[in-house]
Amino acid sequence: MKRAGLLLVVLCAAFTLAAVHDTRAASESVYAQRRKALAAKLDGGIAVLYAASGNRSTEFRQNPDFFYLTGIDEPGAILVLAPSEPVRKEMLFLPVRDPDDEIWSGERPAIGGALRESTGFELIYRKTALNAQMASALKHSRNLHLLTGPTGPESDTPQDLALYKKISGNNVDVSIKDSAMLLEKMRLIKDDTELAKMRRAIEITHQGLKAAVAAAKPGATEQDVARALDQAFKAAGARRHAFDPIVASGVNSTTLHYPVPSNRVLVAGDMLVLDVGADFEGYAADITRTIPVGGHFTPEQRKVYETVLEAQVAGFKAARPGVTLRGDVHEAARAVIRREGWDDYFTHGVGHYVGLEVHDRGDAFAPLEPGMVITVEPGVYRKDVAIGVRIEDEVLITKGGNVVLSDAIPRSVDAIEAWAAGRSD
Repeated sequence: MKRAGLLLVVLCAAFTLAAVHDTRAASESVYAQRRKALAAKLDGGIAVLYAASGNRSTEFRQNPDFFYLTGIDEPGAILVLAPSEPVRKEMLFLPVRDPDDEIWSGERPAIGGALRESTGFELIYRKTALNAQMASALKHSRNLHLLTGPTGPESDTPQDLALYKKISGNNVDVSIKDSAMLLEKMRLIKDDTELAKMRRAIEITHQGLKAAVAAAKPGATEQDVARALDQAFKAAGARRHAFDPIVASGVNSTTLHYPVPSNRVLVAGDMLVLDVGADFEGYAADITRTIPVGGHFTPEQRKVYETVLEAQVAGFKAARPGVTLRGDVHEAARAVIRREGWDDYFTHGVGHYVGLEVHDRGDAFAPLEPGMVITVEPGVYRKDVAIGVRIEDEVLITKGGNVVLSDAIPRSVDAIEAWAAGRSD
């Protein structure tokens, strides 16, 4: 291979570390600003954050906290923030290069100017240097901040906590502080860069829903609909689904999280729940639409659908700064469903936070703030008559109230019937 060609391969490999498509300078600035903001909250302490393990494939999902602070999709990397260090205030550690592995997975970039430019980190080391650099950082601070969220007693010990326990076992006067809330609160408020990606994820999801609804004709199977959805997502630029899609028809529509699209054949008169979302550059969409297969609601189906839609609108009206998602928004929607005597058929919360994760971390009983993105998704699930209806949209909380980010996707009774009948897209 000629030298110019080799250089091109190395540079291209370097740029795969940055899983964003903004201008490089702009994206680095966003992530650098986030790291700086977090470092300022550490009171001089040290924080270590691990990327997810795995290999570079379409199925790899980065630790969302790591991605939020770096924009890097590389498995096995480590971020260290040490604001008390005179020089080494932030460091990136990458896995050791393995020539045999690179034959299969592609050449990894060497540590040099191109890699520093593509990642936005001046100080990049291999993971073998972590011990020495942590020892140096501990000379300036004995406080370790745990950024990983709470885990259950049966869960594996998070890598950062395992590292901190080893450090505290070898060093006196080292403290470990639970600081997961610092990142959680930062991630809840979406900046313009994040909102642009979330809007794009919603647009792609809309394209996927168009394809899914077009495929949802009598005689098709749930799997046929799921394949159409998947193909449309990929064609529109989604790397993958944000979560396993729910394609549930007939009595399956009454199972809240129907697990896998089956070979059940769609029949005219079925209700079909499509709970789907695209992943765009790490950000999730989460939208649900319920359609009548064949294009027309029965009177009973229409009544359920109209009630759920009215409940959602009540949730929209309630969603504003200062109220709570699980309290005020939920109760506003539930009151509509309760009025019809269907309280027992609405068995889940009205929504959740969404962002880098489809269910972003956050306290559903804390007051909503401008910049948060939530879902509003009431539902009624009546197994007795095989009618399941859920309608879900993403809502941005603003200073003056909210904006429904997915408002362009058909939702009214007439629009849904026209969509299902093929009279509209």
